[in-house]
Amino acid sequence: MPDSEVSQDPELASRVCLALMRVGTRMAVGFDQHFAHFGITQAQFRLLIAVWNCGGREGATPSAVADYLFLERATVSVMINRLLGEGLLAKLPGENRRSYKLTLTEKCGTLLRRMGPEATTLADTTLAAFTQQELHQLEAHLKALEKRLRQDQEQDASAKS
Repeated sequence: MPDSEVSQDPELASRVCLALMRVGTRMAVGFDQHFAHFGITQAQFRLLIAVWNCGGREGATPSAVADYLFLERATVSVMINRLLGEGLLAKLPGENRRSYKLTLTEKCGTLLRRMGPEATTLADTTLAAFTQQELHQLEAHLKALEKRLRQDQEQDASAKS
């Protein structure tokens, strides 16, 4: 953003960041309430989707999942162990004896297929006030923000090494 735009409203970026945090929190709580009958939280759901997005049928490493979700590896490990215990994730051999990949189980596939229609309805209801054009713009803005956050994360990691 050019300096002239920042000086016009120097608190705009802070307000938008706080709004994103509030909205994210509310969406997470709403998801947890709406899907409690499935016995899954939004954090677990996001992890399962991340496993699929990071590796598909070939599986994803825990590190790739943690990076994708912007979470610490230790946090992801706790979640992984719970989902392994519930039979929603399985381990595949990794590149060496100490590593492994995660994959979704058939039980997980069944759960996600059962959740699908409700998840779609919840998303449609949540975003009903927006036109398709506005949703495309919002998606583009969120992708650009995520790209920026990933660049910052890479720079931080490079600075530490």
